[in-house]
Amino acid sequence: MREEIYTLLNQIDHHTDSYETAPVSAEELEAWKQAFSERLSRSKCMADAAVSTSDSATGANLTSDKMRGGKQVQKNRRGWKRYAAAAAILLLLFGAACPPVRESVYAKSLDILHSLSILLGIHGDISPYQTIVGKSVTKDGVTVTVNDVIWDDDALLVSCVATLGEDADPALNEDNFSISPDLRINGRRMVMGLGGAIHHSGGTKDFICEYNFSVQDAVSLTGEQEMELIFYLDDPDNHFSVPKKRLGSLTFTASADNLRSDTERIPLQTSVTLPDGTQITFTEYAGNPVSQKISLLSYGNTDLTNWSLILQGEDNLGHMVEFYTSFTNYDPDTGKGYGEMVNSTLNDTYAIATEAESLTLTPYTYNRDNPTFVNGTIEYEQIGEPFTITLK
Repeated sequence: MREEIYTLLNQIDHHTDSYETAPVSAEELEAWKQAFSERLSRSKCMADAAVSTSDSATGANLTSDKMRGGKQVQKNRRGWKRYAAAAAILLLLFGAACPPVRESVYAKSLDILHSLSILLGIHGDISPYQTIVGKSVTKDGVTVTVNDVIWDDDALLVSCVATLGEDADPALNEDNFSISPDLRINGRRMVMGLGGAIHHSGGTKDFICEYNFSVQDAVSLTGEQEMELIFYLDDPDNHFSVPKKRLGSLTFTASADNLRSDTERIPLQTSVTLPDGTQITFTEYAGNPVSQKISLLSYGNTDLTNWSLILQGEDNLGHMVEFYTSFTNYDPDTGKGYGEMVNSTLNDTYAIATEAESLTLTPYTYNRDNPTFVNGTIEYEQIGEPFTITLK
């Protein structure tokens, strides 16, 4: 269930030749949902999206797993997919890159985007929580424009577009172009982890960039805060190399207050045990219009990055729900760790209904170092009994 939204769209039959009126029937929408669900089921245990951090002034590399202080974060299985609104909007730019969504998307896809917003998990107005940035930096023919951000308590979600100009290095192309961002809040680097993806907008020189900064150290901040995003161009021959070429930085202010005040927090005290004896305790559920998260603590001698952990179940209305691990942090000196799980909002079968009164979830896991395959698919092992979270 970790493939990019844009790859998943290749499974959908869009019938682009009939875009003159761009109608979307209930039958078509249901077929699209089915295509998403089947694809998600088949790809549940495929490779993780990369996450990284860096304390150096050269920026963070998206394909590294290292964490400051020698610690690590859990690889983000879907990265940016929680930010469904931005993904739906950016589809207009990206459409031509997907064979079933041809150039006519640019002019005639608004109705389809409205329908896709349902597939992508948008069930309400999230504009009160968005900060529109609309600023750009340009250097050596590369322009990066930050569209908007959402500060979701311990995460800063960023959408931007990078464009290769006529004077850009001709060696840069859709196969090797990558930029690495860094974030500072009030002049301090508070980033504990970074997930994201870059998607080429086919037929253009645009690249859609999506980033999710983990900023646990910033959860105590209230009111408008000074943000600085710094962008670096990766070496096209070696994305891991440092130092990187600095493209520039831009500043803006943002606040987490609105979304934080609309976040419901529910204490939890449910424990499960991994096959290696490591104990995991789920400590809190936090839900708001942008995301739903479950916090966890771990006790044992194992870094949780060795394990893929999910909570799967449904709400009391019968809608499927799944939480995947977005990050973990582990201290080998104490054997203690903490982490966070995030609800998938890739399509509406995984979105928690606003009228739902409870969630019933079952924990599953598999060992990344020694997975068990059944018919070519990694098999998850149930590690605890179902438990219920009362929302109302």
